[in-house]
Amino acid sequence: MVDRCLRRQLKKANLTETEIPANKAQWQAFLETINSAYASNKNARYLLEKALDESTKEMTQLNKDLKEEAEEKLKAVRESEKKSRFMENMSHELRTPIHGILGSLEIVKDDTNLDPKQKTFINTALTSGENLLDIVNNILDFSKINANKLFLEKMPFNIRELFADVNNIVATMSDDKGLKLITNIDKEVPARVKGDPSKVRQIMMNLANNAVKFTSSGSIVCEVKLLELNDKNTILRIEITDTGIGIPEPQMDEIFNAFAQVDASTTREYEGIGLGLTISKELAHLMGGTINLESMQGQGSHFWVDIPFESVDFYQEEVQAESSDLSALKVLIVEQDKANLSLFDHYFSQWGVEYLMVDNGRDAINELYKSRADLALFDIALVDYFMPGMDSLDLSEILNSHPDFQRIPKVVLSGYALAEEERRIANIDICLTKPIRENMLKDVLLECLQMKNRHIQKDLEDFAYARAIGFDEVNNSVKHDYSVENMTDILLAEDNPVNALIATTIMEKLGLTVKHVTDGQKAVDEIKANRYKLILMDMHMPIMDGYNATKNIRQWEEESEREAIPIIALTANALAGDRDKCLAAGMDDYLPKPVKKEVLKEVVTKWTEASMMVL
Repeated sequence: MVDRCLRRQLKKANLTETEIPANKAQWQAFLETINSAYASNKNARYLLEKALDESTKEMTQLNKDLKEEAEEKLKAVRESEKKSRFMENMSHELRTPIHGILGSLEIVKDDTNLDPKQKTFINTALTSGENLLDIVNNILDFSKINANKLFLEKMPFNIRELFADVNNIVATMSDDKGLKLITNIDKEVPARVKGDPSKVRQIMMNLANNAVKFTSSGSIVCEVKLLELNDKNTILRIEITDTGIGIPEPQMDEIFNAFAQVDASTTREYEGIGLGLTISKELAHLMGGTINLESMQGQGSHFWVDIPFESVDFYQEEVQAESSDLSALKVLIVEQDKANLSLFDHYFSQWGVEYLMVDNGRDAINELYKSRADLALFDIALVDYFMPGMDSLDLSEILNSHPDFQRIPKVVLSGYALAEEERRIANIDICLTKPIRENMLKDVLLECLQMKNRHIQKDLEDFAYARAIGFDEVNNSVKHDYSVENMTDILLAEDNPVNALIATTIMEKLGLTVKHVTDGQKAVDEIKANRYKLILMDMHMPIMDGYNATKNIRQWEEESEREAIPIIALTANALAGDRDKCLAAGMDDYLPKPVKKEVLKEVVTKWTEASMMVL
């Protein structure tokens, strides 16, 4: 059979499969046909190879470009994260010393022995410190806004006290320039609303600073008006009017842009960095509000900001006003900064608040356990966000894992507002931004007092319900089941409350149930009364240590013909012979302290699974 390709060539040369070229002309035509086909195929192959080569080069370059683009994006994300961490640290590092300065000045200001000249110096220093803080806040918030990292707090606060606080600062600045300050807050404005007091204050200060700065004579008018009030929402208008230089109409649209000034000369004549109005506009929008402006060059300006707030229940507001006595509160303060501690001491002493100060998370847990043992739990935990070792989020997470501490409101002290998701995960109730103002701190304590009262009310209702259905019925509803399915997983014998709480938290995250006892004798009694899959035994405990407790448990198991429960030793000793000593006492494994989370997880998982196989 002649190949199909050859047949095609013969056909093109006008020959059949049985014919052979008879003469030179036929052979010539036949060969030319074959050569033409070969050349055509060769050319096609060349073009195909060339196209394939070009395509390969393009794919290689595209892959290289995509890889470089991915690397650039990853680099940009890392740089953005570095900048965010830098801004967070800067926020803390800058605001903390300013807070110390302002707090110390506030304490000195309350000293009645100051003469008029000294009071003038103190007021001047306070005003300068407030102005410095406003500049720092604006710069930091401007950076956070650009990075979409600025978050708002939501807490009840007294808008009237906040307005008065701002006016006291503005009054000093106005007096220095010989300006008349007029303030007014409508009587219809409720005392308390729910929102971010530090950002509202920042808007007020920015607008008031702007008015004082650009007014050389005349007056400044600061007002708060009520636009809307119902059960859910309260809309307030903050107005600042001045008799300053005014703004030319062509520049009114640009005045809210960053670094904008009325004209080129004002930067030197009136100073300022041109961020106050920009930040005020962004903050207003972030809170769901608006900012507006009317101005006439040479006659003055009128700014107003409309901000929606959540309404505070009218009944709760009355109760809050009547419960201004804070002496019923017991507060745990976890803070290192001495200036902050002095400020808390000053305010809490004035208000009659009982308080205890510690400077780290471990001491805080110890004090919480002591208060539990004394049946005198703390009502509030005020915790600094930045702490060495165990930070505020770790501490909050540990407290939330303990039923006796879950109800304690956790107030974090931070240089900036925390993201809502971050607060939700750590179950933080309130974030109080620094520097801490007297009125804001008082509002937080009042809110926590209300939380305490609500818990008491709920307990009374539960008690009344239990009495109504009969205690016997309640008690009989609890059935003791000692089956394998319902046994407690871990018996933890540990006398140190911090170590116990950390270990319990880790194991509960593994989905294990834990029973905690504080000495070896209790561990022995517990094993005789209930069934467990595993025992974690501290070696050094009061009454009976871990070695003797283990020997007692092993002896009882042998006498009772029980399966041996795995016992893991926990000890701070890490000497070579300690492991052998623990194993000789009848223990199955050994963990030196401090126990790493992953190591504890691995050992507990191994032995609980082994225990279930035996059971």
